[in-house]
Amino acid sequence: MVQDVREEIAILQQENPQIPLYLTGESMGGAILMLLMSGTDAPSVAGTLLLAPAVWNLGLGADIPLDVLATLFPHHLVTGQELPVHVVASDNPAALLRLYFDPLTLRATQLEALRGLVSLMKQAATAAPQMKGQLLCVYGDKDQLVPSKAMAKVWETLPKGARLDLISGGHHLLLRDKNGKQVMQDMLTWITQPDSFLPSGGDVAASAWQAQNPAKTEGKWFPASWLDGLAR
Repeated sequence: MVQDVREEIAILQQENPQIPLYLTGESMGGAILMLLMSGTDAPSVAGTLLLAPAVWNLGLGADIPLDVLATLFPHHLVTGQELPVHVVASDNPAALLRLYFDPLTLRATQLEALRGLVSLMKQAATAAPQMKGQLLCVYGDKDQLVPSKAMAKVWETLPKGARLDLISGGHHLLLRDKNGKQVMQDMLTWITQPDSFLPSGGDVAASAWQAQNPAKTEGKWFPASWLDGLAR
């Protein structure tokens, strides 16, 4: 997937050499961009925007049980209903309904795919310090899919100069939330006025949040809930 993005970037820059190119990745897409922009051969772009990137390093050995299960039963399906957890991905019921009835929404995922997702999240978290270029990372304080502790640890390790944006009341699907326009305005302001404060006040909120040392707080581990139908 990283190579796919790299090739698309090359095509776009070849066809539009005079137009600044900004990369935007949401959730797993954000993790893909983190791997891309942390490599020694990272492409030269105007900036990278990460929206609730899928990052989570569970630590040494924590993924062994999943590795064993995925090796023994790679095609076994999990749905997220195995755990008594209800995840709210957005405060926008209309957006959730669209996702729920979208025929492309996955209702179940194989264990081998889940293992791949966990591996991607770990790699992205580890890659954070090596990211290159201008960067804006946006996270909602109501995100129930990417734990606050995991995001806080990543924010601590991002290169100096990275802009951090904490959206009050923001869920995982930031652009689909009822205040999605606020997130979009922050993104546009960062692109057009990179030295200005963000309209939402998210940069100030991010500093205050980091001062509370959220990376040290205890988090909950609900991996199967990532695969829930989102609107259930």
